Amino acid sequence: MRRSKTGAALALAVSLIPSGLVAHHSSVPWYDLEADQISVTGVVTEFQFINPHVYIMLDVTRADGTVEAWRIESTSKNRLIRTGWSEDTIRVGQTLTATGFPARQGNGIDSEKIVAADGSLEWSR
Repeated sequence: MRRSKTGAALALAVSLIPSGLVAHHSSVPWYDLEADQISVTGVVTEFQFINPHVYIMLDVTRADGTVEAWRIESTSKNRLIRTGWSEDTIRVGQTLTATGFPARQGNGIDSEKIVAADGSLEWSR
């Protein structure tokens, strides 16, 4: 009887752990956290103010005039709300500079800092 009560208590305790805590993942598979940080400046084409991570899509114009699509990943929507962000913090057409760790594949950054060219935003992790 004592063993079944202990097992039931343990099962209950485990079931109460927030799923986000268990489900969180490392950035290491997607971003090179040992590389030097990089910066890109571009025009916002999309702002996804969502959990578990906020995404900003930028069109970045290279020195030769070609335009590349970049994906900037940030922290969670909930964390950004606590620092004053909202769905209106970043606007399509706005020019931003993002600094952070480069993606292992493709054009992406795990952002450590985001700055708006117009001075309306300066955020760092």
